[in-house]
Amino acid sequence: MEQTFQTAAQPVSRQEPRPRRIGTVTMGLSLVGAGGVLLAGQFGLVNALEVLRFAPAILILLGIEILIGSALNKSGRVRYDFLSMLVCFILIGLSAVGALIPAIITYDRSYSDMRSILSNRLEEKIAAAVGEKDIAGLDIHVWDYAGSEVRFFTGDFPTAAEMAAELEKSGGYSCDISLELSGFYDEAYPFAAKSREVCEDIAALDLPLDRLTLSGSEPDGSRFELHLDRWSLDLPVEELKMQVQGNVIG
Repeated sequence: MEQTFQTAAQPVSRQEPRPRRIGTVTMGLSLVGAGGVLLAGQFGLVNALEVLRFAPAILILLGIEILIGSALNKSGRVRYDFLSMLVCFILIGLSAVGALIPAIITYDRSYSDMRSILSNRLEEKIAAAVGEKDIAGLDIHVWDYAGSEVRFFTGDFPTAAEMAAELEKSGGYSCDISLELSGFYDEAYPFAAKSREVCEDIAALDLPLDRLTLSGSEPDGSRFELHLDRWSLDLPVEELKMQVQGNVIG
């Protein structure tokens, strides 16, 4: 007797497609682009700061990847690679910092050179106005309060001479002047009288003066000093004499 055995048909398991990872392509392209820009910037081929303006394009690239991934994956299952996105933005941020460091160093050096150039120009003007024979020492401190740093963040790197010329033209700076008069003064009045002449010469230059310190030596080695601001340059001799500090005789 022949027995017939029938086996139940085993259902064929269908493996579900793996969800498409979104963010990996964007991370790869961003890293390649950032590395290429930094490398080119090291050789002076591009301005890295100018290129960093296009950093928001990463979001556009990520959005395109999401749209393409959704269109290609008919099942609609996508998986966002948040770790890749996070690493991407962190590395881009570090790349931006790396591009800024040499630029900041260069700008800081140019800014210091600008102050030196402007100080030297002011010294020449003051020496010509007052007369070199009447000056025993001259020290000028200059700083910028007009916000020339704004030009740095636009990617425009002016030279120190250009920055000095721009500040001179705009008057966007302030200065402290310390001037030591030559000769000796045995009384406060002669020192105040000479200081009055110097104040007139400096006022004629119309400088953005913040403070003016005048000093003069007495025969015994002590000193007279006079501390003024921009509104005190037109004081008469008698009032200047009352503000003289030092060993006043008579």
